[in-house]
Amino acid sequence: MDKTLHRRSDMQYDFDIYGNDMSPAKGGYTPINKAGYKGCFVDTVPLSGINFKYFNLKSSDAGMVMVKNHSRFIQINYIINGTMSCKIQNETHELFVSAKTQEANFLFIPEDYEILMEWEPQKHLEMFQLGISLERMFRCLPQEHPFFITLEKSVHENNPIMLNRFNVLIQGRVNAILYDMLHCPLKGKYKQLYFKSKFIELLMLELETYISKSATFANHTGLRPVDIERMHKVREIITENVKNPYSLSDLAHKVGTNDAYLKRHFKEVFGTTVFGYIFLLKMQKARELLQEGRTIAEVAESTGYKRVSHFARAFKGHFGLNPNQVANDHILHQEQ
Repeated sequence: MDKTLHRRSDMQYDFDIYGNDMSPAKGGYTPINKAGYKGCFVDTVPLSGINFKYFNLKSSDAGMVMVKNHSRFIQINYIINGTMSCKIQNETHELFVSAKTQEANFLFIPEDYEILMEWEPQKHLEMFQLGISLERMFRCLPQEHPFFITLEKSVHENNPIMLNRFNVLIQGRVNAILYDMLHCPLKGKYKQLYFKSKFIELLMLELETYISKSATFANHTGLRPVDIERMHKVREIITENVKNPYSLSDLAHKVGTNDAYLKRHFKEVFGTTVFGYIFLLKMQKARELLQEGRTIAEVAESTGYKRVSHFARAFKGHFGLNPNQVANDHILHQEQ
């Protein structure tokens, strides 16, 4: 069966993966159980020039969505779990980017380009996409920021570009803001005010992160390619063994370095510590387990917490939500 779905986009970007005969349920939440897809989808346009989407799904075959875009916009992809690739192309230009668990990137997408999104079969994909109109982005973007000149040049040439040049790890605070926006309980003008404040906070964090990450990148350009490759290997090992994480010494031994170099080089390359990255993955796993219907006590134990209260405090600090809120969401969506 052809899993490619097409839809024309006249606004910033707009597509669905559940077919035109389904409409979003109350609150924007739409369950998906059609054509090999299973999960949920949220789509909302709370403010002029801003589009907010959330995907949480798995497909039997490789997932694919094709969009024909008819307006210029900025798209920020936040991959909470899984891997997603994106190809942006027209007759003369092509841009290919990909991101995996807990990575984010900024894209400028010109008008009259096709956007092809793909993800792996039988793999859980959870992601947020924030679409920002060019007009709103330029209103928010300081002229002295490195993005400004890059974006202005790309707009003039009508070429797609990855503005941040490299994927960045999603900060804990960014995770919390995204889920705050997803679970906003307000309506009407109050919801618009809420989204506006969260959007400004989110954009501020991302623009500041870009500058600090650029400085870090400049500082670690002195690292040998083999050292940078080792750190990416360490990250892969951590991701594949998050249930039973290795010690620093074991990780260092596996990639042929020592503890001191591992700690310093990992922070230089990824902008976070080894233990910070392990914590990030544990929180994501905890959220998945809660969504599957596991009890908070079971999830706390599965993620290495001896006390439920300690787990709840860590979860709240990372996502901005209490574990029982995620568990209750799971029950509500099951009932729908």
